[in-house]
Amino acid sequence: MAEKKTAKTIKLLSASEYADKIVGIYKKNITDHVFQFIQNDKELFREYNSHVRNHGGTVDQQIGKKVKAVFKLSNTGTCKKPENSLTRSYTKH
Repeated sequence: MAEKKTAKTIKLLSASEYADKIVGIYKKNITDHVFQFIQNDKELFREYNSHVRNHGGTVDQQIGKKVKAVFKLSNTGTCKKPENSLTRSYTKH
C-alpha cells in the first residue's frame, strides 16, 4: 500500500516576522548572491575575469570584505558549496 503524502503545514507569521525571516536567509548567503549577480551579468563577468587575471584571488577576498563592511555583517561560518561558479567557498553572515 502506497503511503499518502501530506502537505507541510505553514506557520503563519506576522508580516514583520516573515520579512525578518526572508531577509535573514538572504543575508546569510549575501556574498554568494553577489557572485551570482556578477556571473549573470555579461559586462560584470567580463570585468571580473579581467581583474582576477591581474590580481588573482584577492579580488574575491576584497569583494567578500566589501560586502561585510557595507552591510555591517558578522561572520557566522563558511559555505563550501556555493551556488555561484566563481568561488569555491565564501563566508556566511
